[in-house]
Amino acid sequence: MKPQRNEACPCGSGRKFKHCCWRGSQRSQARPANMAGPSTVETNRLVAMIRGNRLAEAEIEARSIVDRFPTLGFGWKCLSVTQVMQGKPAMDALQTAAALLPKDAEAHCNLGYALRNSGRNNEALASYSKGLNLNPNNAEALTIVGTLFRERGRIKDAENLYRNAMAIQPDFAPARSALGDLCADRGRYSEARDSYRSAVEENADWAPGWVGLANCRAFDGDDRWLGNAQRLLQGSLRLQEAIDLRFAVGRYYDHQQDYEQAFASFKDANELTIRHGLVFDPMQATEQIDRIINTFGRPWMESRRAVANHSNRPVFVVGMPDSGAALAAHLLAVHPGVIDAGELGYWLARGAGRIDKAAQEYLQWLGELETGADRVIDRMPTNYLMIGMIHAALPNAHFIHVHRDPIDTCLAIYSNNFASTCAYSADLGNLAHQYREYLRLMQHWRSVLPAGVMLDLSYESLVRDPVSVGRTLFEFVGLTCLGQPPTLDSEQMREAVAFRAVGSWRNYEKFLDPLRNLELPQDA
Repeated sequence: MKPQRNEACPCGSGRKFKHCCWRGSQRSQARPANMAGPSTVETNRLVAMIRGNRLAEAEIEARSIVDRFPTLGFGWKCLSVTQVMQGKPAMDALQTAAALLPKDAEAHCNLGYALRNSGRNNEALASYSKGLNLNPNNAEALTIVGTLFRERGRIKDAENLYRNAMAIQPDFAPARSALGDLCADRGRYSEARDSYRSAVEENADWAPGWVGLANCRAFDGDDRWLGNAQRLLQGSLRLQEAIDLRFAVGRYYDHQQDYEQAFASFKDANELTIRHGLVFDPMQATEQIDRIINTFGRPWMESRRAVANHSNRPVFVVGMPDSGAALAAHLLAVHPGVIDAGELGYWLARGAGRIDKAAQEYLQWLGELETGADRVIDRMPTNYLMIGMIHAALPNAHFIHVHRDPIDTCLAIYSNNFASTCAYSADLGNLAHQYREYLRLMQHWRSVLPAGVMLDLSYESLVRDPVSVGRTLFEFVGLTCLGQPPTLDSEQMREAVAFRAVGSWRNYEKFLDPLRNLELPQDA
């Protein structure tokens, strides 16, 4: 069935049919195959197939068009839509469509979306920027670029883009929950709750909003949250939403002190990740740590000193996930000379390579952030794997290693969705194995790093005496503080501690046999 002129174009451009593919179909009426485009009959047939979700047939039809008219952007765009909607690789079609349709904002944004899903974030940002230059009122693109900025530490820019998206499209729940994620990550929990609540008020089917409320323990004292979560779980959710919501249900029951139900929900979520392909090989994990230890010794690091960059601006807060790195970073960032850039993925994404180039690129990346800060915190916890490489590239950088009770740490990881970055997270036995490998690597770093490069900090001491710990942190990174050292406000401290309560593993003790023999780091 041919779409009406004022309906949305089925090619996915986001524009009305009369302003998009209808124009091409009008120009192609009764054209022979050797002319510049397909006939109206072909165009209408392809449009009808896409609208009718006959995607395999539509892909064949679109492929026929691009084979005969390889410079026709419309054909490549339709081909990319059919491939994306079938979950097939579509990068070639997306790139060709964007190249042939330089003034089509949606073509650039479609390409940006695929690039982001492929982990090519710099290219994704460039594509989205092209799309937004052509159509600055695209709330979805603004939200995604905001998240790309946030991942690069450009926190204020990210927040501005989220708010712009909300102003353009007030009912766009993804922008509201993305703002909630940003606020929660910065310790602004009251603002985060307000953002998540507004997201689900605009769209009660928006699962990330309900997950965000659970992460902030905003259950509002009734069963409304649980009822909505269960309703969504009985419906059709994307896999990651279904997993995240199961973890969130676990947090609901934990909040209600129903620890049996809570653990059952955490286990259900983790088993779902395993059923859908999450794989962890303990032997490979051990071999990885062996390679790091054997490669990054003191002689190797000293031999690279001549090409290193001696900036003392970066501060790395490392440790196992959910060990309290964020709280330590928030405490350090209350100093006026420090900014908290969040979890930056530069070093893990880059891997091995020329350390002089790595240092230069990283410092340029930090240069995109707010100016005037003496120290910039990168609190990607799993940078503990990269300490040797980072120290060789930036020998004057400081490392703050935050550790927490090992069973509390492993339970916290198990009860959150870390599957995309930590394949060991879904199984308690695998968690115990990885924790021991982490201890082994941290002991190696202590043995090869010069004195004064790394500070070991227990989460428990931070909670017990934040003022004293704050003074220690400022001194360690070379900053002075006149008078009483600044510290977190009472709300930030109270809520952060509530989310990571000391000794909370005892509520789940009977489920945690694989973790019983874990040891504290040697400095604890």
